Amino acid sequence: MIGLPTAQSYYKKFLLITGVGGFDIHLPKGYKKEVFQIEEHFLMQTNQSTEAFIRKTGKNDSYVYNHEVRTFKDGQRITKKRQISGREYIELMDQKAPGYKELKKFRQCFIYHNQHFMVETMINADFQPTLLRFETSKESTKIEIPDFVSVLREVTTEEVYFTSSIAKLGWKMPDDDKK
Repeated sequence: MIGLPTAQSYYKKFLLITGVGGFDIHLPKGYKKEVFQIEEHFLMQTNQSTEAFIRKTGKNDSYVYNHEVRTFKDGQRITKKRQISGREYIELMDQKAPGYKELKKFRQCFIYHNQHFMVETMINADFQPTLLRFETSKESTKIEIPDFVSVLREVTTEEVYFTSSIAKLGWKMPDDDKK
């Protein structure tokens, strides 16, 4: 909120096996999840080592708007996020990057064995890829993947599954992953 740095976060991403349109995960009894609709627009870049986008997140017709700028320097990702008004969001839409589409996501968040997970399905992408994401403040945290999801493989470092890649016009899911 005030521009001070926070602890570096690490994450892992896993591609899940789902059917097209069958991305709603069913948690065991006793677990709760929150579901959100997300729309992301990538903005024109000022240089090659920067990504900027705006995000609309919400449910039940109530939304929060954010502006995020990611800079890549010395192998690290530096992220600056700020909440913006609906009016600023609409104004920034004029700066949408050519060659990118609006990316619509269905996000499900839950806690499993004291670990926070997000499952994101890219609704308007080829074959609707669904990714399980785990975020932590430690690089080597042991991840206990929930037994009620089917993981195809880890895709943390695969550029084809970066959000910025999926949002590009013409993005196609790799044929080997179309299960």
